[in-house]
Amino acid sequence: MTTLQRKVTVTDSAIADAIDALSEAADFLDNYVDVVDGDYGEPAPNRAMRVLTSVDAAIEALERAQRRRAVQELEQRWPRTFFERMRRWLVSAMMG
Repeated sequence: MTTLQRKVTVTDSAIADAIDALSEAADFLDNYVDVVDGDYGEPAPNRAMRVLTSVDAAIEALERAQRRRAVQELEQRWPRTFFERMRRWLVSAMMG
């Protein structure tokens, strides 16, 4: 089986708009999250909770893509040595 891949260019504002729309959907769904009786009487997530989980994952993926894009832009703008020092500093700050 072959897979056709194509590069799609998405603007930063489009990513931000998608994150905003998904965040609004997540806020809406949060009002309907509940558990239902699952198999053998054990609690299970309702449909809203399952969809909210997918929406949250999509938001996280878009935010990672946004950060990755920002890093790539920095790599192009700044000399490599400066960027490597900054990356090490950021990683150490995040690991804290």
